[in-house]
Amino acid sequence: MTLSAELQVGDIQIELLTGPLTGVYDPNGMGAMFFAVLAVAGQPASPRSSPSRPG
Repeated sequence: MTLSAELQVGDIQIELLTGPLTGVYDPNGMGAMFFAVLAVAGQPASPRSSPSRPG
């Protein structure tokens, strides 16, 4: 989510040229959710602890 916040402060836009989401997305307003989803998807996966086994 840090990346999304940095893009909002820098007023950086993303333009998608192909696909169903073609268009220019602004990190403020309607594009904020799109930027948040991209930021979360771009983060490395956190290590998960294995479930504890009884006994």
